[in-house]
Amino acid sequence: MKVDHKYKSEDVVTLDVALRSVGLPIDYKHVDLIMEVFKMIEKKGDQATLKDSCFLQAKWKEKWDKYEIERNQRPQTQGIDSK
Repeated sequence: MKVDHKYKSEDVVTLDVALRSVGLPIDYKHVDLIMEVFKMIEKKGDQATLKDSCFLQAKWKEKWDKYEIERNQRPQTQGIDSK
């Protein structure tokens, strides 16, 4: 999945490069999810709950669903492969 530059964050790009450099080519939106999980664990540690994980996943899905809708509405992205 190609993501417009303006939607990329520096920490996710860094993680993306690190994962690719060790042979784990994961699409950008899933690297973003991994980063969000990492931040949650860093913040809550062993106090993180299943409810926290469910909330995080729902928020992440909403974010990327909105991105796809916006991307599909822009004429310059019509016909671009979604990979």
